[in-house]
This record gives sequence, structure tokens and C-alpha cells, in this order.
Amino acid sequence: MPNHSASKWHPLILVFCNLVAALLLASWFYEPIKAVFWDKLDNALFFALNGSLESGYAWQWFWAVTNARAFDVFSGLIILGVFASFVFADNGKHVAYRTAIGFVMTFFVLLAAQISKTFLDIDRTGPSLIYEDSIRLSRIITSFAFKDSSPTSFPGDHALVVMMVSTFFVVHTGRKLALFMIVFGLFLLTPRLVVGAHWLTDDIVGSGAVALVVLSWLMATPLQTRLLGWLEPVIQILIGISMKLLQFLVGGRDVTNDVRELPKTIAKGFCMGSADIVPGVSGGTMAFILGIYERLLEAIRSFDLKWIRDILRFNIASAIARNDLLFLVSLLTGILFALLFFTKVIPLPALIISHPELVYGLFFGLIIASIIILMQQVGKLNLIDLVILIAGTGLGLIIVNLVPATTPEASWFIFFSGFIAISAMLLPGISGSFILLILGKYAYIINALGDFNFSVILPFVLGCVTGVIAFSRVIVWMLHHYHKQTLLIIKGILIGSLWMIWPWQERTYEIVREKQRLIASTPIMPQTIDTSLLFSISLALIGFMLVMTIHYLSLKKRASGEKRY
Repeated sequence: MPNHSASKWHPLILVFCNLVAALLLASWFYEPIKAVFWDKLDNALFFALNGSLESGYAWQWFWAVTNARAFDVFSGLIILGVFASFVFADNGKHVAYRTAIGFVMTFFVLLAAQISKTFLDIDRTGPSLIYEDSIRLSRIITSFAFKDSSPTSFPGDHALVVMMVSTFFVVHTGRKLALFMIVFGLFLLTPRLVVGAHWLTDDIVGSGAVALVVLSWLMATPLQTRLLGWLEPVIQILIGISMKLLQFLVGGRDVTNDVRELPKTIAKGFCMGSADIVPGVSGGTMAFILGIYERLLEAIRSFDLKWIRDILRFNIASAIARNDLLFLVSLLTGILFALLFFTKVIPLPALIISHPELVYGLFFGLIIASIIILMQQVGKLNLIDLVILIAGTGLGLIIVNLVPATTPEASWFIFFSGFIAISAMLLPGISGSFILLILGKYAYIINALGDFNFSVILPFVLGCVTGVIAFSRVIVWMLHHYHKQTLLIIKGILIGSLWMIWPWQERTYEIVREKQRLIASTPIMPQTIDTSLLFSISLALIGFMLVMTIHYLSLKKRASGEKRY
């Protein structure tokens, strides 16, 4: 869907944008105007934002995390995922054209960054290094690295990228995605300003001027249209070749719908990985919430003896055709992103110790909502159903009250830990991470994943693969033969797990090999009404509403699909 009006010259827009850019730079370089207007604006905003860091430790952690380099990478992945949803929207009718937009956007963002570095690289120090009375966040939070100062802050490269990408979203995507990118872009510009790594004028004047010049020459001239016109057919050919190759690899099965669902499936994998990294929270629960639990089990179950025979006979096409491979790969990609994010960006093991009420508050809301949804699926209960439900609840209580032990770090035990943890993860309500805590291997394996220690990762992954293939068959068989009873046991385990997920606990830690390990946890009522309590309740409500919204949308989609037929 090319924009034909963009194939012409628009001299008024071109002159206006370049004139505004020139006036911005001239007013900033002209000392009288800079001193009277820009400097006062910079100082006023900096002290207002930087002063907010006194609000509390949770607020400080938030801005520290959002200023970490790894968070920039994660933000980029979010933007990429949202843009991918735009590419595959409308039943994939404009994939080639929209992919071409992505390539043009990437090239000109890099070009603008290079122009900025070459022509506007000014030695300007950020406010946190100038004012001694500013709040230096790196002196308060020392557990991970993040940016809270800059010796050369003008222009802001980070802001330039955000401005360029946001403009592309506004020009090319629909109203909802454009609004999302504007709001998300403004959020991404804020962290550097709060901690004092950049001045406001680094963004408004420096980045804004470069963005205006580059974007005006791209969009107010025929340049963009000609580039897209050349790229679209090339990408269309490459997509055709890729789809034929993919269909060949999966035995001729139509994968068009799976390809369109890739961004959503990766996002669901991220949610599963995020849930399972928290001790006491189950990735299987998240799979239930997201409506992919039974599909996941069936996909895992397809790796059977016939699949092994096909592999050994080098009948690769037949082996792959048996698997929901694209679904599994995209789901695992999302899980991997979550593991990296919660070890490299947000150190979740440390947050669980420092702010357990906030972390568990969110997941408490998620699980309460999932129990309500599961009760609707089970229907009316008779006496035997109630007994099964109580038994499941008792099983959940026993599991979450097991005491973590100190265990060996040999490869055979790491393999065993992976086998047991992944088997637990497949059951909603039983946390693979908590099983690792019980086995004394949670921090050990999480740190190994973050440090890419393959001597630990490989036996753990092998254990996970073995466990998931073996245990998935048990659950699928139970769901096929005793569907209602299995759901009741799962629901009971979920109810029992709330003992551990309740945000306010009397937690006992023990120092094992210089690290804190949870050895006991008893629910208590909150003692005082403070910011932490309000944050925890808010996160619980957010988690509850999130699950209910996802469930409502899935029911609506299912109903519309049934009407079609």
C-alpha cells in the first residue's frame, strides 16, 4: 500500500523542516538566547526530575533499570515485535512492502546517527557531573551497571533513534501503533533526563534538528518512494523462496498462519519464561492463561519413537513434518529472551530478595485470575470432584512447603535438576524455579545462564529436553482419558501454590556459599500501609486484569471464528 503522494516533491515541507532545524541550532549556539531560555529550561527540568529520585528505593530501581544498556536492547526488541505485528497484519497482504519500510527505517536511523556523530559531536557534560548536589543513582544502586552520567551529552543519540523510529511509525502504521510508539517513545526519552545523563536540549535541539533534516529529505522528496519501489519486489522474491524452503522443511504443510503468528508466539514464550524464573510461579500456569497449554503438550509429544526412527534413517522431512516446529522454536525464542532479560536487564533473583512483595504481588493477581478461568472450564462439581480438588490443593501445599536443600554441583545432578524442574513447569501451579530452589540449584543455574557457563547449561538443557519429552506424554494421556479430573488436580495445585505466592511472607534466608537462599516462608498480613503495600496491591490488580482481558479477547476471537463457519 504505497503512499503515492510521497512520490512527489513537497518543497514547503522540506524548507519548513530544514528552517526549523537551523533556527533550533542557531538559538542554542547563540549565547544570549541560550542563557535566557534554553539553559533555564534545562536546569528547571533537570532538578524537577532528578529530585523525584528521593521518592524511594523502588522508584530508584525503576530508573536504574531503564537506564541500563540491556534495557535499551530489550526496548529495541519490543519495538521490533510491535513493528513485526504491523508487517504481518491484514492477513499478510503487505508483508513485502512493510518489510521494505523496516529496512529503509533502519538504514536512515543509522545514517542520522552517523551524521550526528560527524557534524554535531560537541563536548558538553551532562548535568549529573556538573551539579554536586544532584542525586547520583550509581552511588545508591551498585548491584548492576547503568548510565547516569555523560561527558559528551550533545546531541543525544538515544533520543535521535527514538525520534526517527517514532516518526516512521506515525507516517506508515495505523493510529493505534502510532499512538503506542509516541507514548513508548516519550517514556524511553525520560530515563536519561531523570538521572542526569542528558539535558533536555540534547534531545530537543541536537537530536530534533538532525531528525528534522534527515526525515524531511527522505519523506518530503521522492527518495523514500523510489527506495521502497525498488526494495519491495526484491523482498517479495526472497519471501517466496523462504516460504517454499520452510514448507519443504516441514513436509509441505502450510505454515502461513504460523508465520503470521510469530510475534505473538514469541511474546507468549517471553511470558512463560518470565513466570518460570520466579520461584513459586509456574510457566505452565502462564501457558494455561495464554491458551497454548494443550498445543504445547501435543507439540512436545510429537517427538516420539517414530520421529527418532525417521531421524536415524535420515528421513528428515518426514520427521519435521510430525512436529509443530515453528511454534516450538518461536516459543523457545521468547523463553530465551525472558531468561536473558531477567538476568542481564532486571536481576530478578536479587529483586525477589529485596522487593518480594512487588514481584509476588503481580503473580498473585495472575494466578487468582487463572483459577477463576479454570473453574469456569471445569463446570459444576460433584462430591468426587470436590475430593479431587481438595487432594490437588493438599499436593500443592506439600510441594510449596518443602525445604530447599544443599546439593552437589556435579553434571549428573544438574541433569537431574533440569529433568525434575521442566517436568514441574509443565504442570500449572508447580514452579520449575521453586523445584530448583528445593534442589538447591536455583541461583547456581540462573547465574550460569546469565554468564553463558556451558559446562552447567548443557547438562541442564539435556535434562530439560529428556524431562519434557517423557513427562508431556503423561499429562497428555491424563487430559485425554481423565480431562475433568486432571483439570481439577491442576486447579487444586494452583490454589495450594497461593500459600507461597501470597506477597506478604515471613521469609527465612540462610547464607549458603556466600549467597542468600530461601529456606522457609510463612504467609502473614501486611503490618503497615505504605508505598510498598500500595505498589503490591496495584501490581496484583494489574496481573488480574491482564489475565481477564486476555481470556476475554480469546473468547471473543473464538466466537467470531465459530460464526464464520
